[in-house]
Amino acid sequence: MVAIFVAYFGVDSFINQSYAMLLGDGGIVPATGALLVAHGFLVGLLFSFALVVVMGRMRDTGFVEESARLHLPAGEWFLKLGMCCVAWIALYGCLCSPAAPVLQWQRVGMQVLRALLMIVFLLPVIKMLKGGRLETALVVAVLLLALGALAPVVSRRLLLQEKLSLVRVMGRATAHLGYGFLGGYLFSRQSS
Repeated sequence: MVAIFVAYFGVDSFINQSYAMLLGDGGIVPATGALLVAHGFLVGLLFSFALVVVMGRMRDTGFVEESARLHLPAGEWFLKLGMCCVAWIALYGCLCSPAAPVLQWQRVGMQVLRALLMIVFLLPVIKMLKGGRLETALVVAVLLLALGALAPVVSRRLLLQEKLSLVRVMGRATAHLGYGFLGGYLFSRQSS
């Protein structure tokens, strides 16, 4: 339940609303952004609880051995996080803002922070999944697609009554799907 809450709240609410407030993207003022983050927190709590109950996972299963995933040496952590940041900058630059002439350093810094936060919020899900690397990568990719690309587009459209370009939405969706797959694949390796 905690893993689902962290992923839902972190990716759908915290990252997207903070990014919109910091860059003034979409006309969201800080008070409205804070209200939307609080709303996302409450919805995340209810959603994660309801999902666990519906899936029948509330029963006590006794002691469960901890997964060996994410028990990686520090050098491997830095390498994988660096690869994820570079991949997100490339995906973001090519698919999310191809019309921008050059990414300014401020935006690059924001995107590096965003890339790191997405991985941090998805790590509990990666750790909890029991499947192989490919299965984990696919689950994380679909989760990031839904929470990072599609949910914000739908909520923004409803909140601001804004018309969104299909090309822009598809670019965001592709970037989040690819990034989720990469992150899920890289961090799902069992440590030796």
